[in-house]
Amino acid sequence: MMALVAVTLLIIGLVPVRYLGWVLWVREPVARVMTPLSAPVLSFVAWIAPPEGASASSEAVAALEQNAAQLEQLYLSEKFENQRLRAQIVQLQRGIALNPQLPVTQFAAPVIGRSSNPSSSMLEVRGGRTRGVTPNTVAVVAGVQLLGRVQRATDSTCLVLPINDPAAGQIGGMIAVDERSIDGPATLLTPTADGTLRGDVEDRRNADGNPRDTIRPGMTVRLRDENYWPANAQMFVLGTVERVETAPDSALRKVVIVRPTVDLRRVSEVVLRITDQDAQAGGTR
Repeated sequence: MMALVAVTLLIIGLVPVRYLGWVLWVREPVARVMTPLSAPVLSFVAWIAPPEGASASSEAVAALEQNAAQLEQLYLSEKFENQRLRAQIVQLQRGIALNPQLPVTQFAAPVIGRSSNPSSSMLEVRGGRTRGVTPNTVAVVAGVQLLGRVQRATDSTCLVLPINDPAAGQIGGMIAVDERSIDGPATLLTPTADGTLRGDVEDRRNADGNPRDTIRPGMTVRLRDENYWPANAQMFVLGTVERVETAPDSALRKVVIVRPTVDLRRVSEVVLRITDQDAQAGGTR
C-alpha cells in the first residue's frame, strides 16, 4: 500500500498542472469536513503548549512589572539603609579614636530645620536636654569634620551654629604638615561670606632663619583651641587648605583659605558628642 501511494504521488508530481483539475474536486468535500474541527483543535494545542514567547494579557503584564519595580525599590532602600548604618558606625568610631581618653557619649541626630534668616546657617537638630545636650555640646559630621557646637537646647531639640557661619567668630586651628602631625603651625581662622575660613599662619623658622613649614593646598587643618572649645572637640577637622596667599601687610607671612570637607549648610544628619566637660569651654571669641 505504501509503495502504491508513493508511486501515485510521484506520477501526480510529474503530470502537468493543467491535467490536475480533478484534485480540486476531491479537496472541496474534505475541506468542508475538516475546517469546523481545526479551530477547536488549534485552540486546545495552544492552551496545552503555548508558543515560546507567548505572554499574558497587557493588564497582567503591567501588574507584574509594577510589582517587580516596587520590590526592586524596596530592596534598594533596604540596601541603602544598611550601608548608611554601617557608615555611621565607622564615623562614630573615627570620632572616638581622636580622643580615646575622654568618656564621650555620642549619637546621630537628624537635622529637622534651618534658619529662615538667609544670612545665618543655624541648624535645628533633633536632640535636646533629655539626651544630655547642653550649650557647647560639640556637633560633627562625616566622622571627623567639625560642624559646630550647640547654642541653645530645649528638651527635644537644639540649635547648632556651624563653624563657618559669620556669627561663629574666630576659631584656632593647626595645619597638619603631615598626616599624623599634632604640632603644625597655628592659624586663627575667621569665617568668610563664601563658607570658607581665612586666617594668618604662624611664621615658624629654623635656627638658620629659614621657614620651618611649607604650607600647600590639600593639607588638613585641625582644631587646636583649648581655651574656647571643649577637650572632646580638639583635633577634629576644620577643613583642608584651599589656597595659600601672601599677607597683604607682610611678604613674609602666609594666609590660608580653608574649606570644610563637606558643605556644612546642607548636612542632613549630625553626631552630637556629650561629655561632662562640655560646660567647661567658654563662648566664641
